[in-house]
Amino acid sequence: MSVTGQVGCLTIALVVLSVLAGRWLDTEFGVRPWFTIGLLVASVPVALFLTIRLALRATHGQSTWSLDAIKEDAVNDDSEDAVNDDSNHD
Repeated sequence: MSVTGQVGCLTIALVVLSVLAGRWLDTEFGVRPWFTIGLLVASVPVALFLTIRLALRATHGQSTWSLDAIKEDAVNDDSEDAVNDDSNHD
């Protein structure tokens, strides 16, 4: 399943569980609709956190850019600039 599908299913499952748990808690304590609203609001940062974790896990090891490659490119750029500066002085 793609990351998009996983995120969508995860979000839907989180919202459904929040609503079901909230409704049950509301009827148990007789404070309708406060537990439902609270759990739905609390599910937003949880869904965002889990979305980021899924995205990072899916892209782990797929990056072509590493810190070593960036440093190497910077060194190569500096050495090319030095060669160009030497040739401009002639």
